[in-house]
Amino acid sequence: MMEYRIAKKIDIPSCASLYIDGFRQQLHSIFGKNICENLFVDFLSFVSRVEKDGFIVACENNNVVGFSIMTKNPVKFFLKISLLSFFPCIWGMLSGRYRGINIYKGLSSFFDFLKFFNVSKKAGKKYKKAGQVITMVVSENMRGQGIGGKLLNAGIEYLKKHTSTVKLEVRADNAPAIHLYKKNGFFELGRVKSKVGTSIIMIKNL
Repeated sequence: MMEYRIAKKIDIPSCASLYIDGFRQQLHSIFGKNICENLFVDFLSFVSRVEKDGFIVACENNNVVGFSIMTKNPVKFFLKISLLSFFPCIWGMLSGRYRGINIYKGLSSFFDFLKFFNVSKKAGKKYKKAGQVITMVVSENMRGQGIGGKLLNAGIEYLKKHTSTVKLEVRADNAPAIHLYKKNGFFELGRVKSKVGTSIIMIKNL
């Protein structure tokens, strides 16, 4: 039986593995050959602390098969994540916990993200108070069963308590995700380019 609930600490390693599997191509273009799972375990742990109720998992027989992360205020969300993670990430790179990621690569990736975030923010300046779908991923062997739609709607129900609009960025070549978002009332606002390709900015009025 499928269950949708707020993520627990025990779910985070599974979520990290799902994220890496779901975005492996993009992650290779950012981090190179070696993708450090510990980095994503730690990042998702910080997410759980900052926006606990917006971190939703889909579980079948207690196994995580998908998750979504929503935030009611993306600027505050990323600021809090950055402040929480800065020194732990530096230590992770120096201590070897983040094997394969040196300080140069880590800071370069961080500044690439800031550049993308700023461009996306400007493109959606009309919707400054919009919440945001940070990410959503479903296990490859569980796709096509409506799990993504239910995760999306569960997150939107959370956002409705705090905002009247929600935005997201989706890769322009991710046709299934674009179809899902359009089906659920999102419309295209604009497009931005980054190191990993072109992304479509989409908006939904709640």
